[in-house]
Amino acid sequence: MFALLCDLRGAPLDPHRVAAMSGALGAALPGRVEVHAEHNWALLRHVSGRAAGRGWMPPRTGSGANVHWFGTLDHPDAARRDLDCDEKDIRLYARARDQWGESADLRLTGSFAAVVIQPGAREVTLIRSPLQAPPVYWHQQSGLLAAGSLSRAVIAGAGIRAEIDETKIADSLVLNYSEDSRDWYRGVRRLAVGSRLHAAETGVRERSYYDVTAVPAIRLRRAEDYVEAANALFEAGTQAALGSAKRPAIALSGGIDSQAVAAFAATARPDLPMIALTAVPEAGWHFADSRAVDDEASRAAMLAAQYPNLSAETVDSAGLPFDHRLNAMFLMAGGAPRNVMNFHWLHALRERARMAGADVLLTGAMGNWSFSFNGLGALPGWLLHGNWLRLARELSAGRERGWRSLAYEVAAPLLPAPLYRALRSKRSEMPLWCPLSRDYAREHRVFERARAMDAEIGGPPPRDSRRLRAAAIANTGHEMAAIRQAFELIHGLPLRDPTAYRPLVEFCMGVPDHQFVRDGERRWLARRMLRGRVPETVRVETGRGRQGADWPLRLERDRQALGAELSRLASDPEMRRRFDIDRLSAALAAWSPAAGTRDPHAATIEFALPRAIATARFIDFVQGTNR
Repeated sequence: MFALLCDLRGAPLDPHRVAAMSGALGAALPGRVEVHAEHNWALLRHVSGRAAGRGWMPPRTGSGANVHWFGTLDHPDAARRDLDCDEKDIRLYARARDQWGESADLRLTGSFAAVVIQPGAREVTLIRSPLQAPPVYWHQQSGLLAAGSLSRAVIAGAGIRAEIDETKIADSLVLNYSEDSRDWYRGVRRLAVGSRLHAAETGVRERSYYDVTAVPAIRLRRAEDYVEAANALFEAGTQAALGSAKRPAIALSGGIDSQAVAAFAATARPDLPMIALTAVPEAGWHFADSRAVDDEASRAAMLAAQYPNLSAETVDSAGLPFDHRLNAMFLMAGGAPRNVMNFHWLHALRERARMAGADVLLTGAMGNWSFSFNGLGALPGWLLHGNWLRLARELSAGRERGWRSLAYEVAAPLLPAPLYRALRSKRSEMPLWCPLSRDYAREHRVFERARAMDAEIGGPPPRDSRRLRAAAIANTGHEMAAIRQAFELIHGLPLRDPTAYRPLVEFCMGVPDHQFVRDGERRWLARRMLRGRVPETVRVETGRGRQGADWPLRLERDRQALGAELSRLASDPEMRRRFDIDRLSAALAAWSPAAGTRDPHAATIEFALPRAIATARFIDFVQGTNR
């Protein structure tokens, strides 16, 4: 992690600002902060344990610019061969900038960020790699630039007050995370993935240098060629994710994505013991939901039986409340995390991995938008682009789904958005999963903003599969980057995702839709890739797993405390202005946990209530309120 303070006018820095920035960067983290300071700029980095060296100085390029780089490279040995050098990490990036200029940010693949300070420190460039990268926050005022991996470090260095951004709060509660430059703190901005920020005394200029939708179309001669190419890229991505790991752990569910990651990893390093960890419901709760798989342990065990070097364990998070380590997430992520009802088991899984001695955790979070894409948006796309024979074939093959479902998938995206909304919903009603008060929603125009950004939950379905995937991929690179970093900081366990390997993602973006949906079968590419690699039950599964299925048990244990917390929030005029506390309290009082999702208040209790509590606590965290 890094922090930077630079007076772009050339004036000397206030050492108290540098000290405050250093304290904020290293707060609650093991290790120490090293500082390299010159006349009008200071670069800080957090290092842990043995990595901490004395007399640190950021390397210089041949042009005299100081460079700091941090993150991971997928193929560092290949980069060293191409550059004819034996440099590592920061110096390798500096050499790449010397030889390749700004194109180094595209030629190097991985998840990284960088800072380039030009000679004289009157111009600075901040960079984030494409698709995924560590977060970068910044603030500039009166020629003073503060930037860093943590928003709290930027606030301390800039000397500004920590205040929440009410628009960000409101947008987040309707699940609109599309405004990638908006942070949770007023005055702090975020740099988008695949972008550079050029800062000078005259101002800042942010420019994107990468667009995943612009990758060229890929057309191969045979359907089998797509499978072979995708398998080769998945293998390369898995090798890159494993790197030099000695004890990998894998977050394993019963779904295609994580099963694929585990299978490819076990095959790539057959001599390396690996532990696969599967979150399961806590004993004592059996969630009756025929539409979902609640306990994925049996599917994980079936996969482990195929690979001698893979051992499977379950993690039931017994006794943990939904807000387990929530304050730590506020501190390390600098925001109110989404999907908070899953965080207890995400923490428990990482805690178990660390206890087992794991040095890396593999996931398959990007799989849905890369190799296992289900082809959503393909049918209306074929209609719009005149591929009518292919559309007719798919409609005929998909008859068992029902004509109404098929007609909806084809026609709904083509309706004018106002007509679609008018036919689908009563616009006066607040969604059950949203805890906002109507007045606060109107004040911040949350639904209008979501529609304008194509981020409306329940809005018109996509008519373009590429745009759909690009939006989902962007979200993982923006909002989720802070969450990933927070988990890594809290648990000291690096996270790697082979399904996010850029060559694989780009290949899948270029593959035609008919390789993802064919003859009524969705995820057609993934299902062919995994034949023989994963249990057949998993390969052909069309249902969904339900993670955190024991949420009624956990919330029921805290029911009285949650009711008391809502009462305290109701006494605060600002909180009452933001949240529909009366609706939340009434739902909590009437809720029957034993009914599961059949209870009419289930969506409010599972989604709206935890979001309201977590967001209110984050606001208190920022404001220093002690409830």
